[in-house]
Order: sequence, then structure tokens, then C-alpha cells
Amino acid sequence: MTASSAILNDIEKAVLSQDPDSVDAIFQEAAVADLDADLLLGALTKGLDEARKQLGDMTTSVGDFLLSVDAVRCGLSHLKERMVPNDGKQKRAVLGVAPGEVHNLGIYIISGVMEALGYDVICLEQDTDTDVFINELKRMDASILGVSSMMTTTLAGMQDIIVRCNRELPDVKILVGGACMDEKMATSMGADGFAESAVDLPGSLDKLDSQGTYKRRYMDYDKKVQVTEY
Repeated sequence: MTASSAILNDIEKAVLSQDPDSVDAIFQEAAVADLDADLLLGALTKGLDEARKQLGDMTTSVGDFLLSVDAVRCGLSHLKERMVPNDGKQKRAVLGVAPGEVHNLGIYIISGVMEALGYDVICLEQDTDTDVFINELKRMDASILGVSSMMTTTLAGMQDIIVRCNRELPDVKILVGGACMDEKMATSMGADGFAESAVDLPGSLDKLDSQGTYKRRYMDYDKKVQVTEY
């Protein structure tokens, strides 16, 4: 095992062991400065994924899992200055879960990663009404909307948010995610991008940045396609 692999492995283990102090100590080591920020982010989120599996298997408690989340946030705080967007301009984003959705832990992790990437982020509370999403986007003059849904029963609410945003704020790019979502579904609902996990988030945001602007976008439900007018 190389020195860099050992560091990444130690970070993953520290997150899984619910040990924010160890994560902090590792990130203060001089050797970490030579590692790519994306690799470090991957180690943090991989450890959290393992902790999430343990929570699902009921081999760890909610309290211990939250300590793993704290460990990830500690690592993200160290990465923040290294992951500022290349253009130097702070982009604004509004994040939240679909109306009726109660699982909001994932969106908080996404929020932390985006903050580490240099975004100015507002993370709304669970079960937020569509009007609140739209009003916050307008208030912040945000360029990105992120919505998560873990349950299929809340997809209708997510669809409503996407339709309203596309109609009223066509310049806002929409990124969605969640256990019940995939890239094909995201596209069919009118979203601009899909992030399967926090590990995939930087790449998904890069794809959003590479997309051009357009005058109007809407769903043609008769033809079952999304129409974009440039």
C-alpha cells in the first residue's frame, strides 16, 4: 500500500469509527496537502457510505452515525479552500427535499460538499412547500436548485417543483437525487442533472456548468419529451 493509499484508508476508517478528531488530525498532516481534493472527498464519502450501511443493518446507532456525519463535515471544512470553483465567483444554490419527504440527512451532506466546493448554499427544512423553493431561489438569485427524494410517494411533489422552476426561472439549473431516482428519470422529469451520491456531485455540477443557457424550457406531455428553446 502506497503512502497516499494509506492516508485515504485512514480517513475512511476514521469516518466509519465515528472519530472527527482523527479526521481533523489526518487532514492537518503535511502529506495530505499533496493529495487531490477529489480523492480526499471520495475517502470521506466512502466511509460515510459504509456507516450508512451499518445503520441500515442496525449494527450501529443513529447517534454513532451522526458522529460519522460530523467526521465528514470536519474533513469538508479542511477541503473548503481547495475546492472553490475555478471561475472564482461564488455560485448560489437552494437545496431541499421534496414535499412530503422526511429523509433529509442526505441533502445536508450534499449541502456540506457544495459548501466545500465554494457554493453559497441554503438548505431548506424537510417537507418544504414548492412556493418556498421558488421564493428562496428568487430571493437568493440562485443559479442551482437541488432536490432530493427517497420515497416514490414524493415524486409528484418533486415534479411540481421542477415544472414551476422551469416555467418561472428558466435560467436556474436543476439537480436531483435520491434512492428512488436515476438519471433517466431525472431527465424525463425535466431536471438538468442527476447526482447518485456525494462522490458523484462534483462531476454532476461540472456538467451543469458546461450546459448552455436557453430562453424557455417545458415538458410536452403529448409527445412525452422535454422541449428546450435556445
